Amino acid sequence: MFMLLASGVAAASEEKDFEALRADAKRAFQEEATPFLEKYCTDCHGSRRMKGGINFAPALKNPGSMAFSRQWKQALAIVKSQEMADIHNRRRVRLALTGV
Repeated sequence: MFMLLASGVAAASEEKDFEALRADAKRAFQEEATPFLEKYCTDCHGSRRMKGGINFAPALKNPGSMAFSRQWKQALAIVKSQEMADIHNRRRVRLALTGV
């Protein structure tokens, strides 16, 4: 009986820890990633234009959505490979991400 009670308390504690981490991640996304995406990305990858099939608008509305994880990976791969068509914007994004 004690083991069952102890495991229930541990599970509740882990749930609180998870929710706190999730809230911190959401706040960090809204404070750091959202302004970056709005400044460098959404003109070409938003609800009005979706160059390369990438639309960041749903991710900005629901940042923790697993439905968008494939597009995050795709966008990161494109930026890293320097395949973005707009060379000016590509340089701005690279500079903002790396400082180089």
